[in-house]
Amino acid sequence: MKVEKEIERKWKIGDINAAYEAAYDGFMTMNKPGVKYQMIRQAYDSRGRVRWIHTNFYEDFIAGERTIKTGQGLERVEHTTDLTEKEVRDYFWNLYRTNTPYIYKVRCIIPHGKFKIEFDEILCVPTEMYRKYDLYAEIEFASVEEANAFTDVPSWFGEEVTGQDEHSMKNIHDMMRNCEERNIAPVYNEDEDDNDEGW
Repeated sequence: MKVEKEIERKWKIGDINAAYEAAYDGFMTMNKPGVKYQMIRQAYDSRGRVRWIHTNFYEDFIAGERTIKTGQGLERVEHTTDLTEKEVRDYFWNLYRTNTPYIYKVRCIIPHGKFKIEFDEILCVPTEMYRKYDLYAEIEFASVEEANAFTDVPSWFGEEVTGQDEHSMKNIHDMMRNCEERNIAPVYNEDEDDNDEGW
């Protein structure tokens, strides 16, 4: 198990068009120089967060992990255990076949001076959550002092939501499941690949 300190600030996105311009070469085209891309599936259960990281919309495997976070606000501690490819595929296949919602997001890692912006767009959120709980940017820092001193906030960032439980991925995950129980339809991204091969 890896135990690491996470010092991170988080914002909603204020200017979506500018965010896309910073992240993509054309609409959702993942080849802008200097930007790295990941697709992330993640879900939460009584033992923490399970995450499967892969590339683009293909069902390959970069990493799998189970993480428990402790602490609150700007500084937290992550307790992470690596999972095998079979473990994560089996876990998410079980969610898929039982029609259990989980978070599926595009992550764009954008250079910003000496920092990196992690710009996330959550795909297929329920209609009542669309453009309220699906676009976020995060920046990690080496210390609390560095985080508090950071002022070079990109113009396309919106409201800062660091430490707000309402905007935690765990809460968004739970909201998605609640919407599923109430039969609220998701909003589909037109570029999402609905091919279920690769499980």
